[in-house]
Amino acid sequence: MALADSGMAIGIVTRLLRDHLIRRGFEVSVGKPETAADTDTAAKDAHDRYANLEISYLFERMARFKGLAILATNRKKDLDEAFLRRLRVVIEFPLPGHEERLRIWREVIPPGVDTSTLDFDFLACRFALAGGHIRAIVFHACLQSASHSAPKELTMPAVIRAVQREYEKLERANSLDQFGHYAPLVVAERSLR
Repeated sequence: MALADSGMAIGIVTRLLRDHLIRRGFEVSVGKPETAADTDTAAKDAHDRYANLEISYLFERMARFKGLAILATNRKKDLDEAFLRRLRVVIEFPLPGHEERLRIWREVIPPGVDTSTLDFDFLACRFALAGGHIRAIVFHACLQSASHSAPKELTMPAVIRAVQREYEKLERANSLDQFGHYAPLVVAERSLR
């Protein structure tokens, strides 16, 4: 069974399944498949040949493995077709919709942090991200906003800068239009790099 990642949902499902099956005596293997089954299997040098050996070994182990393997990825496009054919079930979790993202944005804020200036609806509407990415944005924004003398407050500028950094980390294109009237913050952030 393979699960394609869509933020926090996959982590929760994976943990629940793993814990349930282990309690019942099953052997469970959980891993990220894209590192072992990259789409480019043509050997160009010694490193590629070594990677192909690893993939062959993985295929052999999959054929002999009698347990349940849950593989989670948010990079399905990077998986080799031969690898995908060997999977019995592939479950894809779509990105959360606007209402789900709105709930995620509100729920990942640490307790005690003032969010009175955050525009959650703007964030949920403009940025179609998975729950894990939203959590990473909030974590980064909280770290950037932390100060020993200042109250615990999360502001839109800090979150917008963290959103831009997350898009860069994902290597996902975005436009200044997405950021609306916060676009000057993004321009300033991009100019620093």
